[in-house]
Amino acid sequence: MQRSFFRHGTAAFLLTGLLIWVMPALAQWPIGIQLSSMKEIKDARTMMAQLRAWGVTELEGGWPRNMPVREYRKLMKEHGLRMVGIGGDFRLLQDSVALLADRAKQLGAKYVVCYWIPHGETFTQADADKAIAVFTQAGQYLRKKGLTLCYHNHGYEFVAHGNGTLFDYMAEKMPADAVQFELDLIWAKNTRQTARPQDPIALLKKYTGRFPLVHLKDRRPGTPSSLENPALRPHQVALGQGDLGLSAFLQEARRNGVKHLFIEDESLRPMAQVPQSIAFLRDWEAHRDEIRLLVRADDLGMAHSANRACLDVLTNGIARSVEVMAPTAWLPEALTELARLPNADVGVHLVLTSEWNNLKWRPLTAAPSLVDSAGYFYTTTWKGATPGVSLLDHQPDMAEVERELRAQIERVRQALPRQVSHLSVHMAFDRSDLRLREVVEKLANEYGLPTLEPSMAEPFPKFAGQNATDPAERERAFVAALDQLGPGTYMLVTHPAYNTDEIQPIGGKQSIAPGRDADAAMLKSPVVQAAIQNRGIKLVGYPSLLGPQPISQVSQQR
Repeated sequence: MQRSFFRHGTAAFLLTGLLIWVMPALAQWPIGIQLSSMKEIKDARTMMAQLRAWGVTELEGGWPRNMPVREYRKLMKEHGLRMVGIGGDFRLLQDSVALLADRAKQLGAKYVVCYWIPHGETFTQADADKAIAVFTQAGQYLRKKGLTLCYHNHGYEFVAHGNGTLFDYMAEKMPADAVQFELDLIWAKNTRQTARPQDPIALLKKYTGRFPLVHLKDRRPGTPSSLENPALRPHQVALGQGDLGLSAFLQEARRNGVKHLFIEDESLRPMAQVPQSIAFLRDWEAHRDEIRLLVRADDLGMAHSANRACLDVLTNGIARSVEVMAPTAWLPEALTELARLPNADVGVHLVLTSEWNNLKWRPLTAAPSLVDSAGYFYTTTWKGATPGVSLLDHQPDMAEVERELRAQIERVRQALPRQVSHLSVHMAFDRSDLRLREVVEKLANEYGLPTLEPSMAEPFPKFAGQNATDPAERERAFVAALDQLGPGTYMLVTHPAYNTDEIQPIGGKQSIAPGRDADAAMLKSPVVQAAIQNRGIKLVGYPSLLGPQPISQVSQQR
């Protein structure tokens, strides 16, 4: 049974066989959608009824093909929808810009958006120069008609040029009052191999005020930046479930003056994912002015001193989640102690690696393709300079991977059926190979135990002194970092353990003991707890970020 990502306060009903979720509009931005996301619904009236039920009020689309424009606009009005922008083909901008202006006016749109610049195998300066001339002339004409021309990035324009890219070159050459931009998040990150992946937040900051429109998308963690459609489509996920850092991006979009957001779902499951994306936006809106912090204590089970410290920071400190490693020697103690804490938020910390030379663990299942000659997990799943140390150097059997991870989940869930709320991944092995990621996703969906991705909670910002082994220095550094936090949702991953004879040998000359002991002290510090209270920082657990408990599926039959 899958975990629902819908928040409380939504209602469901049926319309022409579709499951409808009624949602209020966002306060920061109206809910907008690129109509290509709705191509599965052929009938315009049914489509608009679905959009209204979802709480969508703004559209970006094209000229209606199977209906007179007056009737189409009347339908939009009946359903509380308005067309914000229409697509403008490059050749029409060049040869028939007046036609585009007329179409935009008839649909009530304020923006004309060009999604593609014709070019060959590689986007060149000559292509950019032609686009600059066409966009500038068309943009100036449209401005006189009360319209704004936007160019929508598609990845290819980030090819290197001078000290920047050809996108930078175009932005510099085109007057801001004639040409603005629409930022597509995936097509900033996913570029051709000849181009450079971009940071969407950095683009917003670099071109402040020039991105009035945004296409919101998210992609599965670990997706190669070289993937293009159609190969990229299976990797597009609902907003908040990917690695594009949407929570942080939306905060920057607020500061930057972005005017309209459009969900564009080019995945293989848009009708399932769009409601999840809207739910994510609603949750972000509800907490946009808060500072929320999830503090996670990892590696419960690896040692007795780790168990003691993790449980201490959970019960007496600021940790709000503990992550349990099932294949470890001290798992029985960890499960026994957690069973005494019925309100504990517990994650199954999935394990495929055993990284320390003098502390090792083995699979729970017979999995010969996952272990070294001594029968232990390999040191890493990431391929590096040293051959043979990575699991991926040894052609792991994905069926064995799934069987082993399933056994780990079952082992913890059987002992803690009510406390386990999510999955997490040891040493980020799911980012090292898409096949591993697919197994994690399959199990997360099957068990209704999601993972928390960077789009939902951004990593706690790095700070000077974060690796200090002196507890007082670590405390001062962390308090200073807390004081710098702006609104947003953050996750701090820690590894508490007490500095005892048991763990001092781990790591050899660079023992992990002092650093993990400093983690424990920091999380229990009264000074830290006072700083959190004074800043009004809200400590949260996984359940508050991942939504309510799983609900049974609602029948979609007529």
